[in-house]
Amino acid sequence: MSPQEQVPDADQAIHSATSPLAVVRVDAHYRVLAAHAHLAGSLLLRLDGNVVAEPSRFSVQVGINRHIATPEGDLETALDQQMWRFLNHSCAPNAVFRGLDLLAIHDIAPWEQVTFDYNTTELELATPFRCQCGAARCVEWIRGYTHLSVTQKRHRAAYAASYLIGASTDADIETD
Repeated sequence: MSPQEQVPDADQAIHSATSPLAVVRVDAHYRVLAAHAHLAGSLLLRLDGNVVAEPSRFSVQVGINRHIATPEGDLETALDQQMWRFLNHSCAPNAVFRGLDLLAIHDIAPWEQVTFDYNTTELELATPFRCQCGAARCVEWIRGYTHLSVTQKRHRAAYAASYLIGASTDADIETD
């Protein structure tokens, strides 16, 4: 979908236009869109929330046995304070986590969906799923870094969190 096709109408926009990002709901699915253009390297958001030891469907791993999770509360609080909870996966993302910061990998156009590769932060996903991103190098099943082949890990080397490197063995994983 082109950025122009993704522009939400007034009823779909959930977050203020003064924010660098907006959460929108389209066809019963939430996504994070760029509210304006962002240059490569731009800070898009910073993770905040509760540090927990176990992953959940909506947490982001930030270290071994360290995951940032949204606090219990209503949807409005998450929309306003934990926008990151609505970030979707892509095997060809336009953003990457560096520590707690989500940075643009390349220029992002206004109303373009902001995505990151879950396999670059998660050792094991709490809720694996079949990917539908359509990227040329789509891995098909999103299960976490541990489940990637050596070639898939190599392809993500520049973006994978440092705690993932060496945390899994390549001996159990078939090569491409």
